[in-house]
Parts: sequence; structure tokens; C-alpha cells
Amino acid sequence: MQLPTNAIYSDIVAIGDIKTTYIYVLYYTGSGQQASDYSVDIYQCGQDAPAGNFLVKTDNIPAARIQVDMWHTLYTLNYAMTTNGSGTNAGPSGANTGPNGQTVPSMSQWLPPIPS
Repeated sequence: MQLPTNAIYSDIVAIGDIKTTYIYVLYYTGSGQQASDYSVDIYQCGQDAPAGNFLVKTDNIPAARIQVDMWHTLYTLNYAMTTNGSGTNAGPSGANTGPNGQTVPSMSQWLPPIPS
């Protein structure tokens, strides 16, 4: 795999079989303190995989861990603040924190882009 050399790797998930396996790699560059530091690369390998195994990169995924289901939907355990339906932080009124003044982990669902 052609992995970035300046990255800190946080998590890896593989899903598939001997014919086609998809490998999801979560990493960050820089300090890891900004959402823009985080990315997920998807690679493909196996007997039926095309030549060159890099498929696609998705930037701005500020996640601590990843998981992928059998339909290739990516789920992340986030560092981002949980928000309500209006996009406002789901904490006390007027605060920048979560319930009881604490930041709590959140989860997100991502649909990786189709490779171009």
C-alpha cells in the first residue's frame, strides 16, 4: 500500500474475502488537533482487485476509531461535540460543552466517495 509517510496511524479495518478486501486506514498529519488533520484512505486487495490498490481518500474525519459494516458504511467514534437537530451543542444553554459541562464522544456515519 502507498501509505503517507508523514502520518500517525490511529486505526485500520479490513472487510471482504480472498477475492476482494477493502482496507480502511484512519490517520492524521500535523498535530492532530484540527479536524482537517484527519483522513481515511481506502485500499483494495485480493484476487479480483484491480492493479494499484489505492481507491479513495476522505479528508476532515476527526475520529478516534473507525468501524465498517458489510455494506461498506464507515462509522466513527468522534472527537466532535454532539449537537441537537439545529446544530447547536447539546449541552447546557449558552455553554460550549456537553451534558453537565463535559465533552462527550459522539458517533457518525460516513459514506465514502466513489473513486474517480
